[in-house]
Amino acid sequence: MRPRLLAALVMLVWLVACLVVLLVFRGVPARFRAYFVILSLAGLIWGIGALRARLAK
Repeated sequence: MRPRLLAALVMLVWLVACLVVLLVFRGVPARFRAYFVILSLAGLIWGIGALRARLAK
């Protein structure tokens, strides 16, 4: 599988998981949801970078 396609699939799965978590935790204060979104995006960027570096070898 091509690295870009694999990275796109990882991003799609991650975003769907984030949406599910945000929908489940609707009653959580907005500040904590914002922390979750920021950390999730940082993890997504790091994960895709690590995946592309691993597949580039």
